[in-house]
Amino acid sequence: MIYADSIPNQMQYTALGHLHGYRNIGCEEKPIVYSSSILPYSFSEAGQTKYAVVIKLEPNNIPVLNKIPLQSGRTLYRKTFHSIEESLEWLNNNQNCLVEITLKLTSYLRTEDRKAIYQSHDGIIHLIPSMKAEATDAKPLKSIDLNKNMINLFEEYFKTKHQNLELNDDLKQLFKEISNAEEK
Repeated sequence: MIYADSIPNQMQYTALGHLHGYRNIGCEEKPIVYSSSILPYSFSEAGQTKYAVVIKLEPNNIPVLNKIPLQSGRTLYRKTFHSIEESLEWLNNNQNCLVEITLKLTSYLRTEDRKAIYQSHDGIIHLIPSMKAEATDAKPLKSIDLNKNMINLFEEYFKTKHQNLELNDDLKQLFKEISNAEEK
């Protein structure tokens, strides 16, 4: 750890490394500068401008810093969408970037939707499905009616485990195949 007061007073300029974002922890007369990394390291740096710093030094004069924003490389984005269509539109319009996508959906992400998303853009680093049920007035189940068929019981169980999220047709079909259950 370096503290600004540990830099000798006779130093006109101090360049430091490791921090990924630009920081001058000194003052205008005696800058102590982290110029930034040249490229983003992780999605925590999404939206952060990277810089090269050019310094003009002359004895007994205040250093002149010129921060030059770096333009090459792919920008990192963290994006949240509420539909597959919305995500595909954004991805198709923003091809020259790297992206972490969160999809807030009301049903599970289907295989064909996941495939369409990945095929639409070569810079998807993370795809994070987040399921949330639509607001309903439904009350949580208090008892189980064992007279229902297996598929209905599974649908009710699914709702209790996933905040009243409806079971989609793909999962229902998968349950039928695994359990050899039939609807009545």
